[in-house]
Amino acid sequence: MGSKAVKYILFLVIAVVIVWFISSFSLNQMIKSQIEEAASEMTGTEVTIDRLSLSLLGGTGSVSGFTIANPEGFDGDHALSIESATLRMEPRALFSDPVVVKSVEIEELSISYQLSTSGTNFGQIRSNLEDHTADQEGRDLIIERLLMEETTATLSVDGADLDQLEFTLSRIERTDIGREGDRSLETTLMELLTIILSEVDDEVIDQIREEAGSRILDEIEGLLDGLF
Repeated sequence: MGSKAVKYILFLVIAVVIVWFISSFSLNQMIKSQIEEAASEMTGTEVTIDRLSLSLLGGTGSVSGFTIANPEGFDGDHALSIESATLRMEPRALFSDPVVVKSVEIEELSISYQLSTSGTNFGQIRSNLEDHTADQEGRDLIIERLLMEETTATLSVDGADLDQLEFTLSRIERTDIGREGDRSLETTLMELLTIILSEVDDEVIDQIREEAGSRILDEIEGLLDGLF
């Protein structure tokens, strides 16, 4: 093979790699922006993602810095922050319909739970989700397995003379998200967020009632009874 042919082949390989890199980066940025926009509308507060990476053919993906900001009327930067999450899919799943995600494994989930006489930050976000009507256009999405581990939560109570309480939440696993009924991308994303928020919400309240201790319960029992 002549030197010109070798150079031509090398040029083609480099060009393909560059095009592939640009295409992957553009697709990841587009999906990241779509999730941020849709989730922000659903929750009624700002949702941001630091980084999203999906392999076009490899069947893997990762999300880092997924954050749901506190709704209006609550202090602090965020209600929920996912440090990292791993996605596993069939190869070329992004090109199929439905898009089937084999698993979403959420690691290092941090919760900032706030309780006041008007409700909780998680309760407000869940209410916003319930009021939202999902867009049913586009491809379907099914998440076969959701796993949440290493979840830590802090609780602050407005008007109570208490330091922040810290909890470690139990392992949470759910299956077949988006399997039944309408399975549009937005509907399944909405179901996923609802599951995460409701599971955390229920777990935090149970932890408060079971482990907080009599002095703390005396401070917040009226709020808990009024809200739950």
